Amino acid sequence: MPIYLSVSPFGADRLAEGARIARATGCAAVDINASLLRSGQRPDGLGDVPIAVLSVNWQVRRRTDLSASLATARRLGAEAVNIYPVLAPGDEPAAARRALITDVESAVADGAQGGPMLFLENALEKPPGLAATFDVWLSILKAVDCPRFRGNLDPANFIVSGDAACLERVAEEAAPWSGYVHAKGVLPFDAALHEREPFRRVWEGAGHWLAAPAGEGAPDYRALLPALLRQGYRGAVGVEPFDSEGPIRSAVGFLREVLKSFSTR
Repeated sequence: MPIYLSVSPFGADRLAEGARIARATGCAAVDINASLLRSGQRPDGLGDVPIAVLSVNWQVRRRTDLSASLATARRLGAEAVNIYPVLAPGDEPAAARRALITDVESAVADGAQGGPMLFLENALEKPPGLAATFDVWLSILKAVDCPRFRGNLDPANFIVSGDAACLERVAEEAAPWSGYVHAKGVLPFDAALHEREPFRRVWEGAGHWLAAPAGEGAPDYRALLPALLRQGYRGAVGVEPFDSEGPIRSAVGFLREVLKSFSTR
């Protein structure tokens, strides 16, 4: 299972640092938000580090052209476009989901066979969100039911969004529908910890949370990753959401340990 690094947290001015850390930690490629591209072109700061996943935001009133995003991904040599769905204030969730399904169906119909895939990330939002809970996220994937459209499974986002109970069944039910996994941890908000370690992002969903490297806090990736692999998952795992080397090294090292342990069983 290859490990990718999300360099989006570094921002446009520090992409070279993100690329350096990706190389230093042995990550196979990077995941980058399309907003960091310049006129759709590969940023110079990445050097020779491959782009595997191009991420885009999608809102019903600001609908990203997914066909154009796939074309950009193809030009960059990326494997996939990751859709991060956002439910803005005033949006009606069911109508927004129908519009998203329509846009995805159109994009995968237009795209070249064998080209980049589309992924749908379960968003970190207050529930119900657009795709914040497990059953809703999975229902969108099943509604399109196309091999070129798969989920970006972010278990920690389900916890923040108040759907931690789904983790008991997520491996079995989500593995056949997932093409990518985002691996990070979350901890209940601790003001003293955040003051000592300000690199930890703060999230508000169903509760108040701090970001943690995979292997710290919840979920339990020592159990979850092997369970996904036993169910047939063969995609990559992406490390996020940090912009400093310490937590990135911690997460990458932990994930390698878990994957190596599974492979030697």
